[in-house]
Amino acid sequence: MRAIIAILVGYIVGSIPFSFIIAWLVGGVDLRKTGSRNVGGSNAIRTVGFVPGLTGGLLDVFKAPLVPFLLNHLRYPLELQFAAGLAAVIGHNWPLFLGFKGGRGVACSLGLLLYFAPRELIFLLVIMGISMLLREAALGAFLGYTLMIPFAILIGESRPTIAFLILLYFILMVRRVSFVFEDRKRGLDAKKAIINRILYDSVEKVKLERPL
Repeated sequence: MRAIIAILVGYIVGSIPFSFIIAWLVGGVDLRKTGSRNVGGSNAIRTVGFVPGLTGGLLDVFKAPLVPFLLNHLRYPLELQFAAGLAAVIGHNWPLFLGFKGGRGVACSLGLLLYFAPRELIFLLVIMGISMLLREAALGAFLGYTLMIPFAILIGESRPTIAFLILLYFILMVRRVSFVFEDRKRGLDAKKAIINRILYDSVEKVKLERPL
C-alpha cells in the first residue's frame, strides 16, 4: 500500500503544470493555444518571457526528483524511488490537471538524471549542447537519450539504474510517438509521421522523397 501511495504522489506532483500556471498568472496565456502549444518551459519562455518561462521550466525540472528525495530520507528502497520519479515524468506528460495532455517530459527527466545519474546527465547535456549549436535540438535529445543507455553500461552502472534509464527512455519515446496519431488525422503518411516525431519531434521535417 505504501508503494502505491508513493507512486501516486509522484504522479500527482508530476502533473502540476508549473510552466502552464506561471504563463497563465503572468500573461493570462494558455500555453495549449499559443506558440508550439506545448505546456513546457520552452514555450513559456517564447510566450511570456525569459524569467517567468525559465522559472516554470526549473520548477518542472525539480518536481520530478522531489518525491524520490523524500522517499530516500524515509529510507524507502531505491527501486521505489525510481518508480516514483518515473511516475512524475508520466504525470508531466499526461497530467491529471490538463486532461492528460502535457509536455514532452524532457525537463522532468533532466531533474531525475541530476538526482539519480549525474554522469549520464553530463553525457546527455554535451550531446544536446552540440546539437543546439547545429540547430537540431530535438534530434540531439533523441540521440543523447538513446546513447545514454550504452554509456551507462560502459561506465558500470548498476542493473537497477540501467533499468531505470531504459524505462525513462521508453516513456519519452512513447510521448513522442503519441503525436503520430494527431499527425495521421491531418493526413500525414504514417512512415513520415513516425520518423519526424521520433527523430525530430516535429510535424514536418523529413519529406522522404526517397525510400528509407
